[in-house]
Amino acid sequence: MKNYQKSNDTYVLRLDIGQEICTEIKKFCLEHDIKGASIQGIGFANNIKLGTYNSEKQDYDRFTFPKGHEITSLIGNVTTKDEDLIVHLHGNFSNEKCEIIGGHLFEATIALTAEIFIQKLDNIKRNTETHRLLFD
Repeated sequence: MKNYQKSNDTYVLRLDIGQEICTEIKKFCLEHDIKGASIQGIGFANNIKLGTYNSEKQDYDRFTFPKGHEITSLIGNVTTKDEDLIVHLHGNFSNEKCEIIGGHLFEATIALTAEIFIQKLDNIKRNTETHRLLFD
C-alpha cells in the first residue's frame, strides 16, 4: 500500500505504528530528492524525546516522555548542511489530561498513526555559522 500522496509540491506522508518521525521524514526526503521543505504534522506518538535550548550551556536540556501523547502540532523544516540532509522539528504534544509539552523534537515513535505534510521548497539551505536559513 502506498503511504503518501502528492499534490503539486506538497506530499502527505502517512506514518504507522513503530516508525520514528525524524528518521522517516529524512528517509522519505532522500528517496524523493527533497533538499528543502516545510514540515507540518499531527498524530499520536510515544517515546518522545524533546529539548529546550540552554543558552548558557549552548546545548539542549533533554526530556523523555515514554507514554503516548497526541501530536497537536508538529512544525519544522528540512535543509542541507554540508550536503547532509537536516530535519529540524519542534512539536507540541498533549497527554490524557490535555496538558501540553513541547520543544525541539529529537525523536518520537508513532503509537497509532501520523500525517506529515511535506511542502517542497527549492533553493533552501542552512548557514553553518549562523544556523540561519538561506534562500538562493
